[in-house]
Amino acid sequence: MDTQVLAEMQRDPELRTIPVAVLTASKTDTEIVKRFGLPTKCYIVKPLEIEAFLGAVRCFDQFSITIVSNPLLHEKADATAA
Repeated sequence: MDTQVLAEMQRDPELRTIPVAVLTASKTDTEIVKRFGLPTKCYIVKPLEIEAFLGAVRCFDQFSITIVSNPLLHEKADATAA
């Protein structure tokens, strides 16, 4: 896991608003990110079976793109369009 990228995102006011999902093979990675207080919105532990993995990706895609709304990102888009 590249915690340096997450740390840089946390320092940058522009990047800080980007929601980050961590896809990991280990529950230990989530503990590392939590310990450093890095800007992640969720952790997804990869299933080992390919079909379960693809199902998890589809669920995440539906959740993060279709269901969840990030007002900070919408404000940026509105400000850019104006």
